[in-house]
Amino acid sequence: MQKPKLNYFRLMTTPKGMLQHSIGDKPNLKYGFAVDDNARALVVADLWCMAGESSMKKYAEYYLKNIVASQAKNGKFYCYLYEDGHKKQLGTGDWFGRSVAALAFHTTRMTHQKEKADKILRKSLNLVLKIGRAHV
Repeated sequence: MQKPKLNYFRLMTTPKGMLQHSIGDKPNLKYGFAVDDNARALVVADLWCMAGESSMKKYAEYYLKNIVASQAKNGKFYCYLYEDGHKKQLGTGDWFGRSVAALAFHTTRMTHQKEKADKILRKSLNLVLKIGRAHV
């Protein structure tokens, strides 16, 4: 079986993370970054690193950096991040769950940037525990 190509994956990535949209093969900065896209990209990059593709380590760092930048002090995540630093839609929607899952995957399987991922994961898990206690 032929190994998948990572060209488009890399094309859609900047040092700020995985972009949300493109027009054909041209990344579209207008729509910025979605944290859940970066959470999924982090898992993919981690899997590639585990499979021996060492070039994906820097990409994993970009995606983790995006997730860190998307997290608010209370542990929630902004869904959208833009090139100018503007953030939109703070909450605990599906993007929150995908981010927490990706951070858990990263902290249990990877060694690079593990402490950074663990710190923001714990902040979000504290929020999950508070929400859970409020509904008991």
